[in-house]
Amino acid sequence: MKYFLLFFIIFCSAFLFAQEKYINVNGTSELILKADQINFTVQIKVINDSVEGAKKNSDKYLDQLLQILKET
Repeated sequence: MKYFLLFFIIFCSAFLFAQEKYINVNGTSELILKADQINFTVQIKVINDSVEGAKKNSDKYLDQLLQILKET
């Protein structure tokens, strides 16, 4: 009877130590924060017969773009 009790105690303790304890988490998350910095590139391309006309139109479009960006 003593051997059976000893065997039972060893078996139970081995079973308890063999179990791994961990936390398993599954899911998705979304976090919306204000941006610290935004980098973007804009290219203005004007095709015209003369270089002066293309430069004039390009400057006009650039001024319009900067005005829109300053308003927002």
